[in-house]
Amino acid sequence: MVTLRETMLSKQHIGSSRYDSEIKDLARVLDIKQFYESCRGFDTTTLNFQPLKNNAFSDEVLDAITTNKFTIVVKERQIGFSTIEAVIALYYTQMLGKCVSVIGNGNMMSRIKTIYVMLPDHLKFGIKKLTKKCIKFNNGTFIRSEEKHVSYSPDLIMYDEYDFLPSRRFREFISKIAPSISARVGDQLLIGSTLGTKKTEGSL
Repeated sequence: MVTLRETMLSKQHIGSSRYDSEIKDLARVLDIKQFYESCRGFDTTTLNFQPLKNNAFSDEVLDAITTNKFTIVVKERQIGFSTIEAVIALYYTQMLGKCVSVIGNGNMMSRIKTIYVMLPDHLKFGIKKLTKKCIKFNNGTFIRSEEKHVSYSPDLIMYDEYDFLPSRRFREFISKIAPSISARVGDQLLIGSTLGTKKTEGSL
């Protein structure tokens, strides 16, 4: 997979200052927290897209995903976790050249697409193929929404609202996904959820 860093650095031989500011910005956003603040989200107060701002919660999640193979986040509702997940998915595909699978409700893909559109051009590769459930980028990576099962091995699997998934998804996770991630070097898992009312707190 091709990364943006490789693409931008290849332009340095042109001998022009045309790409200088973009290269400097690219070096800055190699830090996932800086990439987060380069993204824009819809602000319901101003009814406009505004740059995202890191806070204690986003810092904790971003620190965890960059240092751990398995990350579990138990959260309250409406605190912006879905936005953080969307940014992580884009960071992995655009900056790290890795593929991402999202398991859960289909709303996550819409959020990812919206944030992607608002990214500066030099921080994204462009889209090769776009469907309701999958975005394939020009660098060979993809973000795919899964409702049934993961039939391939992405670099990052994200469970959205894990505690609200059907029971069969728990069985699939225990029997197939967790062992696969454990065995593969570099693979990661991010689980995020509010606790469901129909399951015990032990489900996570």
